[in-house]
Amino acid sequence: RQKQRSKVAEKALRAPVHPPEDVFSLDVECIAVGQTHEKADREPCSLALVDGFGKTVLRQLIRPEKQIVSYLTPFTGLQAGDLDDGRAIGRRRAISELKAKLPSRAILVGQDPQGDVDWMELVAGADFKATVNLADVLKNSKGMKFSLRHEALVLLGEEPQDNMHDPA
Repeated sequence: RQKQRSKVAEKALRAPVHPPEDVFSLDVECIAVGQTHEKADREPCSLALVDGFGKTVLRQLIRPEKQIVSYLTPFTGLQAGDLDDGRAIGRRRAISELKAKLPSRAILVGQDPQGDVDWMELVAGADFKATVNLADVLKNSKGMKFSLRHEALVLLGEEPQDNMHDPA
């Protein structure tokens, strides 16, 4: 197992290197507003933006426009009532606040970050500089991609949290 960890860590060291002040991670969680697994039946319910030093820059609950079918609590950590009483803002405002906090030089690093970029309507070259997809950086020699949970276990040597998902 140590040999495997060394190979993965060595490959990760060959990943693009960016100054930590330019590195950010964006995670957007979605609730179900429909019955299918299609994107049209999901809406953002929260976002977290963390900088390259591990500091949470922005954490925001987002009020969906459509009626909620499921909070998808194991994935979002949210339950009925969490988005009520002014705790959540509209999606347009959330996007505006995110763009105000995200420097245009930002490199967004994450597990398939394009989905989060799409949900928040960010534009490469305007709102941020580029993305780094950890799934691509850490794929093995056969092209297999792994879950974020597996990557954390191999690189950090420990299991991520088992309780509710925390986007930050």
